[in-house]
Amino acid sequence: MLELYLPSTSDPLPWATSWYLATVSSLALIYFIAQAFLGTKVGNAAFNAPFVGIRYAWLARFQFFISAQSILQQGYSQYKNRPWKLTGNDVLVLPQKYLEEIRKLPPNRANAMKANLDNMQSKYTHLEVLNSTRLFVNVLKWKVNPQLAILVPTVRKELDAAFAHELPATIDEEEWTSVPAFHTLHRIVGRISARIFGGRELRDDNRWVSSAEGYLNNIFITAISIRLVPYGLKTIASWLLPCSWEISWRFWRAKRILLPYIRYRKAIFAERREEIERKGKSEFPDVLQYLIEAAEGKDAEPIRLASMVLALSLASNHTTAMALTETLYDLCAYPEYQDELRQEVLDALKADGGWKKTTLLRMRKIDSFMKESQRMNPPSL
Repeated sequence: MLELYLPSTSDPLPWATSWYLATVSSLALIYFIAQAFLGTKVGNAAFNAPFVGIRYAWLARFQFFISAQSILQQGYSQYKNRPWKLTGNDVLVLPQKYLEEIRKLPPNRANAMKANLDNMQSKYTHLEVLNSTRLFVNVLKWKVNPQLAILVPTVRKELDAAFAHELPATIDEEEWTSVPAFHTLHRIVGRISARIFGGRELRDDNRWVSSAEGYLNNIFITAISIRLVPYGLKTIASWLLPCSWEISWRFWRAKRILLPYIRYRKAIFAERREEIERKGKSEFPDVLQYLIEAAEGKDAEPIRLASMVLALSLASNHTTAMALTETLYDLCAYPEYQDELRQEVLDALKADGGWKKTTLLRMRKIDSFMKESQRMNPPSL
């Protein structure tokens, strides 16, 4: 029996249903695109200041990436004594007269750590753990800084060994040998960093060295690439970028290398805790051990400690190596300062009879030279 179906007046017509779905889909797509390309973090949107360069953030970031120096020069020339914005609402440039006021602001109003992590796209570069705890801040402040007098000779020994390995003596002492400045300093800093953060075992672990180098070679490329992408598309971009795949793999591998060290250290600390606390002396005087001893609750989990050590050591390597490279380039560009700075080092070593914490405090000219080098060559450029 053939049954004929006729829609009632209350049933939606097929074409009407299709039109409705198409309309909803189109509006959803338009909204997504608008959020992705025009939507951004609030940033400094509420602050009334003139823009330099393109107003829309996602285009302004590309412009800044291509011609940062000229944009900064333009902004400084036009608005030297007043605030101005660049890369949309991402960056607010303030005159020097506000420096003291900003310095006195509490962390909940002006947080340099959070600003740097945001700049490094921490959500996509595996640095987010540093944004969710103050454990490492307290450890660096209360455990590492008081130990600087002990650490300086250790760093000196590591530095001698690293230079001998990376810059071996040549047969002909009169012959010059070319070396890649940044990559050489990067490896030297990496060796010292591994020793300070994880001890001799980590420094001598070639798997760690390989993972750290691979992570560092890609972290800044990833951060810069994702920084250029509209806010709503950052997650998708992190899935598609090969450099993002690389740092995820290196970070995961480095954590697997670090976890056995952490579990071993935690077992020893649990066994000898009373003795260690009574003597006030750590079994292993490095950042990893200090974190283990100070960690409580969620922060004491091995996987979280591993992420913390990784983020701290790996992220600091690049900035330190970059600062040293820029200082080296400036010494080459301004040779008239070389003799004076060298003499200051010799005088400081003579006064202290070798490398000590106080030796570094005597090197005021070198400190000034390095600060000026970093001021003229910030990592953001």
